Amino acid sequence: MINDVLKSAAGVLVCGLVTFTLVKNRDTIYKAAGFTSPEQIAIAETTRPVPVVKSRSSGGSITLDKNPRDGQFWTDARINNKKINLLVDTGASSIALTLDDAKRAGVRLSSLTYNIPVNTAGGQVMAAQITLKSVKVGPIRVKDVRAVVIPEGLHVSLLGMTYLGQVRKIEVSPDKMVLKN
Repeated sequence: MINDVLKSAAGVLVCGLVTFTLVKNRDTIYKAAGFTSPEQIAIAETTRPVPVVKSRSSGGSITLDKNPRDGQFWTDARINNKKINLLVDTGASSIALTLDDAKRAGVRLSSLTYNIPVNTAGGQVMAAQITLKSVKVGPIRVKDVRAVVIPEGLHVSLLGMTYLGQVRKIEVSPDKMVLKN
């Protein structure tokens, strides 16, 4: 009977060691099998910029094609005459900039006061309100646009309603969005 107990205990120990080794080396195992680990995918999704698919301007309108990779609409905007990649977000009440994009747009970060609570997907954070001199998407330029700078929890900048609400018309179909001025 003692031999059976010892054999069972040894079996449990071996299974535990094998499981520990597999979990500890899962990235190596995924790589050897030709797969990307879920953790690597999550990190890549939140850190790399999403390329703008395609946009076409004509007259006073711009057409944005849906990005097939994430099903979202992205655009390259000119904020204070600097090119910034934005996720078009009709659910965002304001343009929301990451610290890096705010700096790129010429915002003096040292002068910001983070006193505005905003709700993000990650929870409530404090933001700083700013006014952008101009925001241009395709041929549509809006001057003196309210925006917020969010120092943490925002991985991409958002083109929200403080810009979109100034556009004369927005048309959305399953595969494209048209902004008209």
